[in-house]
Amino acid sequence: MSAKQSTVFVALFSGINVGGNRIVKMAELKAFFEGLGFSDVATYVQSGNVVFRAKKGDVAALTKEIETAFEKKWGFNSRILVRDAGWFERLVKDNPYPEIAGEPTKLHAYALEREPPRLLARRRALQRIG
Repeated sequence: MSAKQSTVFVALFSGINVGGNRIVKMAELKAFFEGLGFSDVATYVQSGNVVFRAKKGDVAALTKEIETAFEKKWGFNSRILVRDAGWFERLVKDNPYPEIAGEPTKLHAYALEREPPRLLARRRALQRIG
């Protein structure tokens, strides 16, 4: 699969390799992604973070495909957040704390599956007000 015909994605796994439980070796996780047909697969330490290329760009479909196959292979469920590389690039670009950007040990970002309901309601109210 050529780079022009595919999109780079990142999959963030929740609840694996924590406290000696739900162990998934990164070499096996890499092979698992390759077996699903993804290319340029790379994992990061024992985190369960995976970077890969895929032809299709629907994150919801990719998430469901990976979660279903993962549970079948390892016998337990892991919540998986899949985002395209552009999402992470925007996260860095839109950093509201630029003064800390050069100190990566002091700046942390959390990725949520969906916007928290309270914030969503506030945003909708502000949109109505204009």
